[in-house]
Amino acid sequence: MFIDYVNGVIAKSQGKKLSMAVLYLDLDSFKMINDTLGHAQGDKLLKMVSERLVSVIRRSDPIARIGGDEFLILVQNRADESSATIIASRLNKAFRQQFVLDGNEVHITVSIGIALYPVDGEDAETLIKNADIAMYTAKEKGKNKYELCTPAMKSSIQEIMNLTNQLYKAVGRKEFELYYQPQVDISSGMIVGFEALIRWNHP
Repeated sequence: MFIDYVNGVIAKSQGKKLSMAVLYLDLDSFKMINDTLGHAQGDKLLKMVSERLVSVIRRSDPIARIGGDEFLILVQNRADESSATIIASRLNKAFRQQFVLDGNEVHITVSIGIALYPVDGEDAETLIKNADIAMYTAKEKGKNKYELCTPAMKSSIQEIMNLTNQLYKAVGRKEFELYYQPQVDISSGMIVGFEALIRWNHP
């Protein structure tokens, strides 16, 4: 429904200047909640998280849960980089307050990725994909942060994908060659071990 809604907004605005943002939210360390308190408590927490998101976000901006602990928000009405980051910062701040689950205080933070239309995509799927990339960058930088999608992020993901594909092909084409490099004890001059090295003979 979220994807259909976003694509519908884009279709209706053809020819008009439209700016909006997709925010991709992922709860940090949510698995630990399920593992320690159980899935029933984890489900309760997800409902409380949903209520908190609704309390922070404008009623005009739809929110969707798309995975176990992942949410999408569409920021509309001429949303630009500045307004999107203000909302993301507000969300990070809202999660500083603990949740209470059956008398237990639970602290959980959220990592957020932001993709802007039309810079980071001209359809819902592309915007979500690039917001997802930015969200993982926020996690890598220490969680409880937000990151805007950048051209460097997109090209980095593409490079990793290309490299992975090339590695799979390299195995099939027998492009890897094994070398053993001796480790020598300097005081005695004796070989005491070896390092195994792989060389990639890329065409």
